[in-house]
Amino acid sequence: MINKQLEHHEISTVQRKFPIVIICESIRSPENLGMVFRVAEAFGVERIYLTGETVKLPNRKVEKASRSTVKHIPHEYIQKTTLLIPALQKMAYKIIALEITSQSKALDSLNYSSSEKIALIIGSEKKGIHEDTLQMVDINTKIELFGSNTSINVVSALAIALYEITKQLR
Repeated sequence: MINKQLEHHEISTVQRKFPIVIICESIRSPENLGMVFRVAEAFGVERIYLTGETVKLPNRKVEKASRSTVKHIPHEYIQKTTLLIPALQKMAYKIIALEITSQSKALDSLNYSSSEKIALIIGSEKKGIHEDTLQMVDINTKIELFGSNTSINVVSALAIALYEITKQLR
């Protein structure tokens, strides 16, 4: 049998939703926001919240970059992340900021139970997550990098984080 790359229609997938929501705080690039939707759909995210100065929808560039996944994930706009966090905490979500801070724990050192509900916050491409938001989270986490660069693209970071979280929730 010859080893070959499969076409999209040949790939069987197991569709599953995880108790994960993403909070996009001031994601200004339409392409990045579109890719957030694409990655979120691939990892079974339940909902996406758009806060702050995040690109407003509908947006053609977001739609294109998302490969139409923006149509398949419930999403809503909330003015401030700091208004959303208490509501999610009342619904028993663990609030996790994906940000490099003095309190950040390595992503792969965190443990998640299969019954845990997670709200993962990602921040602006330039400024990261707002200080007032960081003061309200349960955990700050970071991805350990080994090169001279101290950060990676927000969507790349999200994909790595969702992989690690869903691996544990399976």
